[in-house]
This record gives sequence, structure tokens and C-alpha cells, in this order.
Amino acid sequence: MRKHPSKIGTISEFHELFRLSKPKHPSISFVDLLEFKNGVDGRNMNLEMDLFVISMRDGSCGHLFDRKDYDFTESVMTFRQPSKNTSKVDGNCVDANSGWFLIFSLDFIKNTNLYDKIDDFNFFFYKYSEALHLSAAEQRLIQNCLGLIVNEIDQRIDIHSHGVIISTLGLLLNLCSRFYDRQFTTRSVLNIEIMNNLNFVLEEYYKNDHLKECGIPKNSYLAESVNLSTNYLNDLLQKEIRKDTKNYVLDFLVDKAKIELIKNQDSIELISQNLGFKFKNYFERTFKLKTGMTPIEFRQLFK
Repeated sequence: MRKHPSKIGTISEFHELFRLSKPKHPSISFVDLLEFKNGVDGRNMNLEMDLFVISMRDGSCGHLFDRKDYDFTESVMTFRQPSKNTSKVDGNCVDANSGWFLIFSLDFIKNTNLYDKIDDFNFFFYKYSEALHLSAAEQRLIQNCLGLIVNEIDQRIDIHSHGVIISTLGLLLNLCSRFYDRQFTTRSVLNIEIMNNLNFVLEEYYKNDHLKECGIPKNSYLAESVNLSTNYLNDLLQKEIRKDTKNYVLDFLVDKAKIELIKNQDSIELISQNLGFKFKNYFERTFKLKTGMTPIEFRQLFK
């Protein structure tokens, strides 16, 4: 008989499912990894969770999160957004000597500046293999923020506690953004390798006429082809070459269009179709935006 996933929509349900002590706040909770381990206790389950989760684990489990030789080894952070997709909870989720989870609901940040900004923190959509690996100094800064948040959770709730937690949580997430920027920089060699692999995927897609048959490849397809999440690939390209995935692909297609316009006399419409554009007008607008001239104007330069 197929086991249905457990659905968690509130902090209380999370604590109940993992047999934790009762939460001290209805919308945000700090959970020590050791207590969480006891709640998992060898259980294997599929989980749907309508909560944000920020976690930190000590560096002993870094290999489980694709730590590279040039990554820091002090600790590992992962992030999870509320999702209807199921994820597996088993022993690997707690395979560390120490750590913690900070869990909060979407309602907790509603009507705040953090609510308006939360979608900018793309790392909530990264895979666990794209975790953040921290130095000792970075870990101390995160722990300082966490200490302030936990202190507010533990104290009696008053008119100031929500504002203090929201501002400190925002600071914590901004620090994580900075540390991810640093990690992209320290992984520059790997990033170049990923971009080379991405170019290979696009070249093969072009050579095998997949553009004509299937259209312009989706960002999700390209990310999966290089074993990354869509958001991580997009952020990597932004950090390395200041282009998102969409513009990276369009630049590739315009370069191929230049070759097609020079080497043969196919119509503009046929070239646009062969390059995966559904509409000739879109191809022409894209080409002019990237080159400053229309496809016809470009072709005339070589007559």
C-alpha cells in the first residue's frame, strides 16, 4: 500500500510530527538538531511542508552537500521554501554532529518588508547539493543573528518581539546572500566548467535540430542538463557574466543566426524557425536588440 505524504502547515504540526517539545511561538521555531534526531529516530517518510526552513549543520556532513575542495568546511547551511512537492526525510537529513533548524510560516512575515523581499532570496529554491559552506567567521555572524532571534522566541511575546525577529531574520538572510556571492567567487573555476558544459549542451541541441523540433530550450531543461537547479544556474551566470539564463541562450541563438545569415540565403522566417523562435517578429526584435540592426541589415553587410 502506498504511503501518503505527511502534510505540515503549521509550526505546531511540525513539532507534533517529530515529537518535539511544544513550540514557544506559534509562527516561528528554533529546533536543535539533536532533538530533531530523536524525533526522526530512523523513520522514513515523505513530507509536504508549507513552511520556510533554514538549517545549519556542522562541517562533518559537508560531503553530503557537495562540498568542494575549495569550499570552507566549518558548517553547511541549506534553505527550503514552502512547497507542495514532497521531499524525503530519513537519516541523511540529520547526518551531522550538531546543528539547528529555524522554521517559520509565510504568515509570520506577511505585511512586513521581508515579505516583499523574500522572493529575492533565490537560495530558498536551490537544491541541497547547492548548499552554502561557511567559514568560521561567517558562521559566527550567522550564530549571532540566530542568538537574537532565539532570545526573542524564548521571551514573553510583546509588541516589540515580532519587529525585532523580522529585522534580525532579514539581516541573517542578507548575510547569506553575501556569503553565497563569496562562494560563487571562490568557485570560479567550477563555474567556468559549468558554463563550458552549458555551451556543449546548447551546441548539441543546435546540431541535432532540437531547436527546430522543440523550440528554444527552457531554463529548467538547461539547468537539469548541468545538474543544477534553475535558480542556481541563473544566479551563477549573473555573477560570472552579468547575464541571466534567458539572455545567455538568446546570445547563443543570435550568434548562430549571424552564421546562418552569412552562409546561406534562407528567408528570415525560415532561419528564425530553425533557431526555435515561434514568431519571426520576436526573432527580429531579439536580433536587433542584441546587434543594433535587423537581420536583413546584418546580411547586407556581407553582400
